[in-house]
Amino acid sequence: MTSRNDSTTITDIVEIAKCFRSDLAAAIKSGKIPKGVKCKVQSQRYSGGQSLHVSIVAVPDTLTVSNHAAREAWLAIDGNNAWSCYCPGRYTAEAQAVLDTITEYANRNNWDNSDIQSDHFDVNYYLHVGYNLPV
Repeated sequence: MTSRNDSTTITDIVEIAKCFRSDLAAAIKSGKIPKGVKCKVQSQRYSGGQSLHVSIVAVPDTLTVSNHAAREAWLAIDGNNAWSCYCPGRYTAEAQAVLDTITEYANRNNWDNSDIQSDHFDVNYYLHVGYNLPV
């Protein structure tokens, strides 16, 4: 994440989303993200700030996303919630790498000077990145 004092940091969420889409296309073209990955990017403004939502809606057939062995192990612990966000290892290593790379690109214009202990939140925007694939 960039520092709040960085004069090159973009603060308008619509402009941030536009830059992210451009960066994402360049990353796919360069091979940093596999060809066939498609994302839905939405920006949102509200009284408490702004957020960027990135949903990965398509992946190439060669990319396996779900780690079914981890799912089965998690079901033995928490049978009520098969794909809880707390399920360790819910994605394959390759799928997690794609998620991490996209998150890194999406955070390029963000800062986080928050102090959760004192309930002080200071971010350029809140970021939500995840897989939203058809079953």
